[in-house]
Amino acid sequence: MIFEIAGAYSVYKGEQGNFDMLLGMRYAGIDAKLDLNAVGPDGRVYYPRIKESLNFYDPIVGFKGKFFFTKNWFMPYYFDIGGFSVDSDLTMQAYAAIGYRFTDWFSMSLGYRYLYYDFGNTKLVEDITLHGGVLGFVFNF
Repeated sequence: MIFEIAGAYSVYKGEQGNFDMLLGMRYAGIDAKLDLNAVGPDGRVYYPRIKESLNFYDPIVGFKGKFFFTKNWFMPYYFDIGGFSVDSDLTMQAYAAIGYRFTDWFSMSLGYRYLYYDFGNTKLVEDITLHGGVLGFVFNF
């Protein structure tokens, strides 16, 4: 499980979009379980079970915002970097999309997200890369 919380401050806000700086924390919880069924030399069946869990808490800093091409077409973007702590060596996330605003209260976007984690010298996992397409729906109240 990966969870993130951050606060943001608007550095620029205008008709062409906005640009916000952010500061926060990312949590990554990794659970690994290995079950083996083995037959020993004496003919007995052994069921060894190995289970390990790791938790990583890392500070992040970054920026996010939205750029408007027209009244309805826009590009949301996001980037953060962190992990300069005891828990992990590096974590980085980036996102960009193209969106369309249908009404004042509903918009959709189609984009790409990339998340990288370098966990350092842990025995369970060294690094993780997650990436792929994202379809977003936004409801403004």
